[in-house]
Amino acid sequence: MSLPLWANPLLQGLSFWIGYKKQLYPHYPLSEGAIVGESQNLLYSRLEKGQKLFCEYPYSKIIDLPETDNRADLVILENDLPSVVIEVKRYEAGIKLIYSDFEKLSSIKVDNNKIRCFVLLISQQKIPTHFVRKDGIANRGIYIYNSIEFSVIRNCKASSSLKEGAAQNANYATLIEIL
Repeated sequence: MSLPLWANPLLQGLSFWIGYKKQLYPHYPLSEGAIVGESQNLLYSRLEKGQKLFCEYPYSKIIDLPETDNRADLVILENDLPSVVIEVKRYEAGIKLIYSDFEKLSSIKVDNNKIRCFVLLISQQKIPTHFVRKDGIANRGIYIYNSIEFSVIRNCKASSSLKEGAAQNANYATLIEIL
């Protein structure tokens, strides 16, 4: 699958924005809500004609589910139909919560394979080693977790140094697609 037009600007913008926020608040980890808000700004600037962006969009409007409180972090509608669903997760939240988002998004793919589903993974000053190599490069390829196929399709990092080992303390924005 091709990389969405919004992917590079979103990932690059977020990785530098994280570094900027770290300079302002060196002892404060960014909340998922703050990351969703900035992602919304960056995505909105890249919408194409006929697309609309929603934050905290009910899953029940995407797939046939009993009424729940589950909401997708970001959803792009194309001609008033969901075309992209993005769950934002901090790597520091833990792999179990990340895989939980894989499961939610997988239920969408099973119901409607035309909807592209992504996890936007953010990591402050730590390599997200489950999805990125020690040198800071994305682990490309197709992987399987609990019968869910996924692919790390893009990774951006921003570091305050180009020295060897700088990847260890960089800020990462990684896009994972549920296949």
